[in-house]
Amino acid sequence: MKRRIFQPLTGLLVILTLLVAVSCSDAALTKLSKALNDVALGLKSLQTTVIASNQAGAISDSDTQAILLLCQKIDTAGQEASKTTRALTKLNASGSASILATLGPVVTAVNDVVNNGLVGIKDPATKAKVTDVLVTIQTALNSAQVILVATGGK
Repeated sequence: MKRRIFQPLTGLLVILTLLVAVSCSDAALTKLSKALNDVALGLKSLQTTVIASNQAGAISDSDTQAILLLCQKIDTAGQEASKTTRALTKLNASGSASILATLGPVVTAVNDVVNNGLVGIKDPATKAKVTDVLVTIQTALNSAQVILVATGGK
């Protein structure tokens, strides 16, 4: 059930970011779109990993639910960021600030989960898999932030 809810959301985010990347003429906007696409791909991988680990009994239902709620937050922020980028032809300070404001809470949430939020996962191999995927998402979000700050976002 959980898998059916989140996979279409991730698919939509991937499609939206790819459309933006293809239509961008601005190099910074194109790089941002690619970073958002990397977030979407990482999100899909995280969902798949967590759901499979839950079905195998390696992650509890409550931990699975918490991680999937984080996935939903990431997906929503990604969709909002993609919507903002679609309205731009060049990444400017105003657009960058808006996208930074959208991504900020998600970056904080991902950082918190990476640093403190996986204590409920007892199996070391499963914890390592989930951490690896979260770090991939974290890296893509950090790349997006660097691009946004470089284009005048604060």
